[in-house]
Amino acid sequence: MIIVLLGAPGTGKGTQANFIAERFGLEVISPGDILRQEMKNGTTLGKKAEKFVKSGGLVPDDLIIEMMRERIERSGNLPARHNGFIFDGFPRNLSQAKALEKMLESLGSSIDRAIYFHMPEERIIKRLSGRRVCTDCGVTYHIAYNPPEEEGVCGKCGGTLYQRDDDKPEIISQRLETYNRDTAPIIDYYSKKDYYLQVDADDDIDRIKDNITRVLGG
Repeated sequence: MIIVLLGAPGTGKGTQANFIAERFGLEVISPGDILRQEMKNGTTLGKKAEKFVKSGGLVPDDLIIEMMRERIERSGNLPARHNGFIFDGFPRNLSQAKALEKMLESLGSSIDRAIYFHMPEERIIKRLSGRRVCTDCGVTYHIAYNPPEEEGVCGKCGGTLYQRDDDKPEIISQRLETYNRDTAPIIDYYSKKDYYLQVDADDDIDRIKDNITRVLGG
């Protein structure tokens, strides 16, 4: 099963990706997570991508596509020998969408579901600006919806919680502007496919899970 998750930053794609992965035995591939790890490790790719991420812009297509292909090949879990993948945050424009289709075709596979998480922009800003992430284990909290038991401390590992640069209000506005310009048009592209599904991302998390599970046949 190959699933593409679509939607603006802060619409809950990551949360649902982890649920779907566990429920159906899939591997989540998120360029955002991979890039943050690359930047943390100071790799060549991380250094190239860092200036784009921190300014709220998109990493160039050639870097993203190279990274995604290498990640799939490095995992040793190609679609033909694996339950499948969930692409979270990729593709981000029409060029990447078409490149993904070609990549999967070369691996003898294709997209089974493209799920679009729809949410009003004002709700997105509220969600993202309250997000806090653990420096050690990467667990995500929210100061309003999912606060830690102790302020600033991760309840899982005791690490320090911080606000990502791209979750600050001024950067969020830039990210949404970039999304509306470059990424939103692929919603129209996928909406014409018979495997397209739209969900209300501002709905209850469990109801979203149930809706997706039914559609995926679980």
